[in-house]
Amino acid sequence: MKNMIKMYYWGLICCFLSFCWACTDDSEDVNSTDLDIDWFVVEDSENPIDHLIYTVYEKYGVPIYYDDTIGKRDRGEYNMSGEKIIFYKVLQPEYTISSHTSTLTIKKVDKANKETLKDIVEILRDEVLLLLPEKFFPLSFYVVDELKESGTESSFYKGLETTILGNVVSLASMSEEERVKYSTDVLARLWAAGLMKFHEREINEFFRITNEIFGANIYDKDLTTTTIPHKESNPEDAGMLYYHTTYLEDWDWWTVKTPTQEEDLRSFLIEIINGDQEVFLDKYKDCRYVLAKYNYLRELMNKILIGNKF
Repeated sequence: MKNMIKMYYWGLICCFLSFCWACTDDSEDVNSTDLDIDWFVVEDSENPIDHLIYTVYEKYGVPIYYDDTIGKRDRGEYNMSGEKIIFYKVLQPEYTISSHTSTLTIKKVDKANKETLKDIVEILRDEVLLLLPEKFFPLSFYVVDELKESGTESSFYKGLETTILGNVVSLASMSEEERVKYSTDVLARLWAAGLMKFHEREINEFFRITNEIFGANIYDKDLTTTTIPHKESNPEDAGMLYYHTTYLEDWDWWTVKTPTQEEDLRSFLIEIINGDQEVFLDKYKDCRYVLAKYNYLRELMNKILIGNKF
């Protein structure tokens, strides 16, 4: 019995010493981990599109990917058959601490026709990143042919590792008006996300203008004939640019709902980014709450960006 106990303790000591040796080994294979690798790096290329992507990365530090596999690494490991195991780094746009459930459906860009990416790369370079504060930059962009979220077609999804942009191949066949609308929407969404993350106190003042009209939070609220505001009221009276309206044919009935905070913010951002200030001020000259929110937000944007770009 004593011999068994002695062997047990000697076994524990050997395991402990082996563990200590593994932790203090100076070899690259032991100490090097995937956490040591910066996957979000773009190398230059002779391919015209890949070189264009590199120039954007060189200027702004933001990678643009058209494939979700962005790198690979030989860990020096082998499987049971003696074959080398290669680790591939794949973008995880939907990763959150609480969920790994996928709601996205993606159709990738055809690599054989990646010249179709020229438009989106130039838009990101000249019309998005140029007018975005650096702290609002996403970690990367992932540009795809088609994007659906929970079965609904979409052109934008912001995740932790990347921001996905859909319909990028279609840009080549869009009219100038459609192209501007696309780039403005992308820029407005990134501004909205940045403001709500980095300037929460200031942007709450923007939302407060609307909520103080009625003494309560009226965002994302179903409106009826008895609510305040009621469904037949003008959105401008609430300091908003629109309400969501849906016609239910079977009931011959209209439902009305106020936008979310992000939607309301984005609607004003789009107007400011479009740059038709005189037109906007004239259109809403009798809507003091709308003008108050517009002027407050425009001043805040120019203060953050520095240089009065809007």
